[in-house]
Amino acid sequence: FTLSVPDLTPARSAIQAKSEATFVEVGGQRITGLTADTSYAESQLTFNATGQDGKRQLSAAGSAIFHPDHQDIHLSSLALKLEQITWSTPAGSEATFQYTPNRIGLEKLSLVNGDQRIDADGVIGAANETLHVRASNVDVAQLDQLFLGDQRLAGRLTADANVSGSTTAPRAQGQFSLTHGAFRQFKFESFAGTVAYAGLGLKADGRR
Repeated sequence: FTLSVPDLTPARSAIQAKSEATFVEVGGQRITGLTADTSYAESQLTFNATGQDGKRQLSAAGSAIFHPDHQDIHLSSLALKLEQITWSTPAGSEATFQYTPNRIGLEKLSLVNGDQRIDADGVIGAANETLHVRASNVDVAQLDQLFLGDQRLAGRLTADANVSGSTTAPRAQGQFSLTHGAFRQFKFESFAGTVAYAGLGLKADGRR
């Protein structure tokens, strides 16, 4: 890494670093390889990092600004890959995360893969605000494979949900539609309904 101190003023110090690590644990997830280019100056961290977990790869680039009462993260790019599957933020977009221990805000977070799309925008932890999440034409078998599931479910999912409540006790309600679906050997043309979660369990009401 390199360190510069303009005019010998510690408050104006700047650090640049290139880092590599193996077998790192982040948020309870084991990462077999991690590379990162980072720089820090005037309470702002700029990063371009890639993590590898087996065949899965997560890449993120952006900046983080550290305030006394909250942190802002601006993502210029985010991509999750597994072999031929790639979900990424649209070119030219920027998503913003604002974090405090009791409040999480997301602004203009979108992930796309061909004609599939997932969007999230809003706030969890505020009394009068909600987080809105929408999935459009998502291939659930592909998503299950990406997150190393057991690949029992297939179909195209369109869903709309609102998440509210506190960060420790969130509540959610929404509606969904799954077309050309399958569960193990059972196939169906369509399945739709509503879901609600309030901490004590998940309630679902579906129809074929």
